Amino acid sequence: MITSFAEFLEQLQEKEAAILAGQSVTHGPTIGDMYEGLTRELLERAIPEQLNVRLVDGFVLGVDGKLSHQTDAMLVMGDKGERIPKTDQWIWPIEDVLAVFEVKKSLFGNQLVDSIEKMRIVSLQQKELMASERKRVKLGPSKEAFARLMGRFPSVGELEDFQGAGGEILRTIAHEQLAPVRIVFGYEGYADETGLRKGFLDALRDAPGGIAGPAVLPNLIVCRKNAILKMNGHPFVSPVGDDGRWNLFGSTRAAPFALLLELIWTRLGNEFNAQFPIDDSLTKEVIAPLLAGEVVTDGSVRGWMFHYSMLSKKQLADTPADQWEPFAVTLEEYVIFGMAMNGGGLDLNDQSLQEGAAQSGLNLKAFADRLVAARLFSWVAPDVAHPVNDTIHTSVTPDGNFWLSDNQKLLGLWSQQYVPKPKR
Repeated sequence: MITSFAEFLEQLQEKEAAILAGQSVTHGPTIGDMYEGLTRELLERAIPEQLNVRLVDGFVLGVDGKLSHQTDAMLVMGDKGERIPKTDQWIWPIEDVLAVFEVKKSLFGNQLVDSIEKMRIVSLQQKELMASERKRVKLGPSKEAFARLMGRFPSVGELEDFQGAGGEILRTIAHEQLAPVRIVFGYEGYADETGLRKGFLDALRDAPGGIAGPAVLPNLIVCRKNAILKMNGHPFVSPVGDDGRWNLFGSTRAAPFALLLELIWTRLGNEFNAQFPIDDSLTKEVIAPLLAGEVVTDGSVRGWMFHYSMLSKKQLADTPADQWEPFAVTLEEYVIFGMAMNGGGLDLNDQSLQEGAAQSGLNLKAFADRLVAARLFSWVAPDVAHPVNDTIHTSVTPDGNFWLSDNQKLLGLWSQQYVPKPKR
């Protein structure tokens, strides 16, 4: 559903934006109001009516009593917001803000710098909230995202570890789970993906408040049909590379509304434990790497080092669109997988698994490494790997091939379209 609904929103946005562009209005604030109103109309179509959430504009209230910059739209829950007298503006407490939107008719250098600074303030409000709260928060989505990123589950107490890189990464992911989704939306501006990529990097250099790690940066920046996406694990993430760097930001030249929907629906799903429609396409998003990060420490000093990827227009255009498919296993691996799941995980020291693997000539460690590389499993100990998701689904196709997937609905969609590859 995400793909078809996103296409509908994009077509509606193009149609309505063309109408606005044809107006003779020259008053700057009025033009801004027109585009903010259009954005709000589009967003309202994406929000389920049964949830107690709504879109307002106004200010985010921090735990210290200070206000954010004025927002163009906020997705909020609850009833703790206060309307500013004689206006349509609201003041809403940070703990009940689910998403914040900054809308620009034209998104270029100074406007992008300004937008990033506004999103930084909201992120810092969330950081202060987390520091002030004493209640326990369920971080299951963050632990899963960490496992998908690192290939291992976080260790006990790692969230409070301020010495190693893992603690900093886990705190960043947890912040992203709980913070409002921050989205910058430009109707005009950078003409193509290359321009937006360069503009983003330039804006980071020019940010007046500095860049104290990835958590302060927006989740999504949309300009025309191009976008910069933060891959923070909620839901987008790619495994950390052999160089230890976290591929934090990427760019795409298509389907920004699909990204927007997934970000918002993931935040709502985590907050309300709700299920949302899945994608109706097996085509993966084409995300070209842009900015990677690594945690660096020097004694008691901790920080982030960023590395950017310079890709030409041709390299961006040549980035292929992959098709989703489940994880292929042999019959022998399929049997061992079933034994491991019955035992709650894949323990390399488990005698029954060792005997089963030996009888079939299977290298148990190599199979575990394959499962971890695919992020179906992640390590919980040096010799023990557990599924990242509670449930892994299986499929046996008529041609006798065996498959694993942690996404049942995508597996069903793939099965409907599956065509056996000719055997060599």
